[in-house]
Parts: sequence; C-alpha cells; structure tokens
Amino acid sequence: GDYLAPQDMGSCVMYGGEQVKTSSQEKKSVSKLDSPSIRILGFKDKSFLQDWYYVRPSFFLFPSDTLIKGSTKCFSALVIAMHQDSKVMIASMTAQTNAHTRMVAVIPQLEVKDENGFVIDPAGMHVITLPFCDDIRDISVEENKVENITEEIENSIQCAETVIKCLRMNSAIGKYDPMEYSDPAISKHFANIEAIGLDEEEVDWHSEEDDDFLPQKEIEDAFEAQLLAFSDSFGGTDIIEEKKVATKRKRDSSAKQPQKKTLENIASFAREGKLNKYTKAQLIEYCAKVNITLQGSLKKGDLVNIVTKHILAPG
Repeated sequence: GDYLAPQDMGSCVMYGGEQVKTSSQEKKSVSKLDSPSIRILGFKDKSFLQDWYYVRPSFFLFPSDTLIKGSTKCFSALVIAMHQDSKVMIASMTAQTNAHTRMVAVIPQLEVKDENGFVIDPAGMHVITLPFCDDIRDISVEENKVENITEEIENSIQCAETVIKCLRMNSAIGKYDPMEYSDPAISKHFANIEAIGLDEEEVDWHSEEDDDFLPQKEIEDAFEAQLLAFSDSFGGTDIIEEKKVATKRKRDSSAKQPQKKTLENIASFAREGKLNKYTKAQLIEYCAKVNITLQGSLKKGDLVNIVTKHILAPG
C-alpha cells in the first residue's frame, strides 16, 4: 500500500449509528470538563462532613498576590467569615490540565502561633476530596458475634483498652504536629542523591535515627508495663524477644553506629553540616538553652543557619 502521512489519517467516533470525524484535539477536549480552577458551589455546616468522606490526601490552599492583586485580603476575609459561622465551602476543583473534575469540601484554618510568636498552623484552607455516589457502596457485612467470651478474651480486651488510653495523642504523648515528622522515603531519597552528588561511599541515612515514625524509646519505657501486659495476653512476648535479639545482632554487626539527635551532640552535627536532621522544636530548645534571642517567625532553615553560626563562631 501507499505511505500515509499524518495529515492523511483521521479518527472518528460512533454517534447515532454514524461515524463522526473528529480531530485529536477534539477528542482530548471531550474528557475535560473545566480548566484548572476551583469554583464555589455553596456553603454547608461543618456537621455535613463525615469521616468516611475522606477518599484521598487533601490539599492546602493559601493566597498569592503575585498572581492576582488583592487575593490575600479576599482570601483572609473568606477564611475568617467561614470560621466564625462554622461553615465549609462546597466546590468543584480541577487540579491540573488533564485532571478530572472533583467535588471538594474546603475547610478554613486560622493562623495559630506559640508563646514565642512562631507560626504553628498557617492560615489557609484544607481541600477535602468528596466521594461521588458511585464511590459509596452499600455492603451488608454480618458481624462475627462471639457467643462465649472466655476469661482470656476479656483480659485481652481490657489490656487493649488500657494501651489505647495510655497512647492517646492528646494526653501523655502530646498533640500531633505534622511539622515534626518528615517522610522517611523522601528523606532517604534525598540522602541517596546527596551521596551520589558528593561521591560518598556510604549513604548518610539510618532508619533508627532518621525515621521519625519509629516508636519513641521514652514512650515505650513509660508504658512498658501496659505494653507487656497486652503482649502477654496473646502470647506476643516471645515474638518481641526474638525481634530484640535479631536487632541486637544487627547492631553488633554494624561497624559504625549513628549519633543520636540530642542537644549534647548538636555541636558535632553542626560541624558535619547535618543540623537539618534536627527538628524545628529541638533547634528552638537549643537556642533557648544557650540564650540565643530569636525574633519574628523563623523557618527551620533560618534556625539551622543561626545555630551553625553560633557553634562555628571563632572563640
């Protein structure tokens, strides 16, 4: 057959039993309902939201006068009004050019500062993706009923309830602050890039020190009795002991143990240029300990520079 150039070829779709000629741009435009934007549809009470409406990670919105002048003032007024009236915004959102349009709930958040004037929670709006009706399925699940609850089962339930009460994040452990936890996968990825760029033989990333999601030793020690009781209720002590032995062997086999991120070791981390491993709260605590005056709302990078200059200063 003859050679066909791209302009000699076309596409079509079946509509009403007939072939309708379309271009590639027309076919792409069919799947796009809107350009990247957020369009307000209305407002509802906060009680409208349910826990099971959460279907994917949320977005966070904040204004920028560089694109639209006056957007910060308008945005702030809307956040304050929604917060005072306990309302959430219902909108349609198209996040990117090729993204599907979704229904979202927009929740206001006021700015919160600590006693030192540092911003804990920035002002803005959380965008929660809402499910479509097709995403909600009515599934009838028959709950397994335990007819004869033995003394062992009752003991396990009581131990589990005790552990849950001890580990509530608003009591002994403290309030959850997402700014204190970094993604271990991303931090390890950056450590690998740094090792490649600096032609280092070893990657300066250790799960026991750099993974913020590992259980804290202080919490394990504080509630050791409750955790052991819960473990003994279902025979988990043997599993824990085997894991401890395996971990100990692994530590003994390693040639170099990483330093702990404590205030006593902060000077050695500063000399090695690794102060970014410390959290913002730890850097602020160190500044208060050595009488460094902090002014204004500082980011973690600013704190790293201040502490580094203080430690490496001559004399």
